[in-house]
Amino acid sequence: MKMTAESTHQKQINELKNKITGLEALVKFYEEQFRLMKHRQFGKSSEKTELPEQLSLFDEAEATADPKAPEEVKVEDIAYTRKKR
Repeated sequence: MKMTAESTHQKQINELKNKITGLEALVKFYEEQFRLMKHRQFGKSSEKTELPEQLSLFDEAEATADPKAPEEVKVEDIAYTRKKR
């Protein structure tokens, strides 16, 4: 009878150790997920372009303009006056 009680307790101890190991692994997984989510939300983001064609999309005005034409400067007249408090 003494052997079965000790073996039962040893079996319970082993089950609890396995459960603790599994829970520790789960905590590490959730900590890593939390770290990744914080990095996605607050981390450094890069806006580097990988294709040089993407940069040419923003050069449309320079590409269509005549390089020999003089630049015109437009002066805008203000037709109102600002009220001061």
